[in-house]
Amino acid sequence: MFLVVSYTQDICIIILWILTKFDRVITNKFFFHQLASTLLLYIRRELVY
Repeated sequence: MFLVVSYTQDICIIILWILTKFDRVITNKFFFHQLASTLLLYIRRELVY
């Protein structure tokens, strides 16, 4: 279980890093924040189930 959690956290960090790179391209900040929060909620839900 711990391996799964750490692996998922690594994926989350990588995805968020990619999103911050794309954030310079994305002019709509609201869309970026919605995307990031939705991603975190999805990952959190994956960890629960």
